[in-house]
Amino acid sequence: MATTAQNGRGRALDAARLLDRLLIDVVVGTRILDIFESQNSKNTIQPVVFDGMRRMSHSHTLLGLSKFIEFYKTYHDLIPPACRTPCKNMMKIIESKKIYDFRSKYVAHVIDEDTGRPLNLNELEDYIGAIFGQDETSFIRWVNDQKNIFPTTVVSVLEKTRDEMMRENGISKGEMSQR
Repeated sequence: MATTAQNGRGRALDAARLLDRLLIDVVVGTRILDIFESQNSKNTIQPVVFDGMRRMSHSHTLLGLSKFIEFYKTYHDLIPPACRTPCKNMMKIIESKKIYDFRSKYVAHVIDEDTGRPLNLNELEDYIGAIFGQDETSFIRWVNDQKNIFPTTVVSVLEKTRDEMMRENGISKGEMSQR
C-alpha cells in the first residue's frame, strides 16, 4: 500500500496507525506472559521452555517500547496537547532504561559486536533485570496493568494519544485498518 504521508492528515493517519500497532504489540507482549503462567499452573512446561517463553514475551514488549522512540522522533509534532507531557515522560523512561540499546544488542543480534562472541543468556537476563529493576511485575504493570488509567501506563498513553490524534484529524476507525 502506498504511503499516506503526502499531506498533514495523511501523516496523522500514518502516526495513528503506527500507535495502534505499537499498542497491540505491548498489550500482546505483556498479556502473553499471563497466559503462559496460567497454562503452566501445574508446572507442565519444562523450565527451559518456560524461560524461553518469558524471554520472548519480554523481548516483544521491549521491542514495542523501543519502537516508540522512532514514533516519537518522527511524529512528536502531531502528538495532541493533552498527551505531550505523558509521551515525553514515557520517552525519557524508555531512554533512561536503555531499551533501544537492548533491541539493538539482544533482540536483533546473536553475536556481540563489542566482543565478537555469541551473546549468552546470563548477559541477556542481567540486561533485562537492569531494565525491569527490582520488580519485574511492577515494570510489566507500568506497561499494561489492564486498568490502564491515563497517564499511568504505557498502554493508556498510547491509547489516549491514538484516540486524540484520530479525533483531532477526523480519522475514522474504518481508516485505521491497513492491509
